[in-house]
Amino acid sequence: MTEAHAGIEIHGARGWLVGVVVNGELCGRWRHAHFIRRPPAIAFFPATVARLELLDVKRYTIRNVDAGTVYTITRERFARFAYLQDGIAGKQWRAPLEYWDVLPMFGAQAVPAT
Repeated sequence: MTEAHAGIEIHGARGWLVGVVVNGELCGRWRHAHFIRRPPAIAFFPATVARLELLDVKRYTIRNVDAGTVYTITRERFARFAYLQDGIAGKQWRAPLEYWDVLPMFGAQAVPAT
């Protein structure tokens, strides 16, 4: 089993859990407060994006635990539409929510608990 398929925890620059990599997919559960509001986006620190690339993660899936919404995007689509911006938390790659797919919810099965 390779590292990318072993359930590797990914932590952000400030040490909080971004998600877990399982079978080449980042699976995360975030509070609504951790989403970018203007424009609505999901953001990762550059070091996190670099680690996901190193692990050959092909898809990023983030569940908004407050709203129950599940967002997913391929690595290629993220790379195409994300832009680097310096904000309150520092420089982050931001991908506007309009470029993420929204998945239907199937209870707790939609995104594995992290």
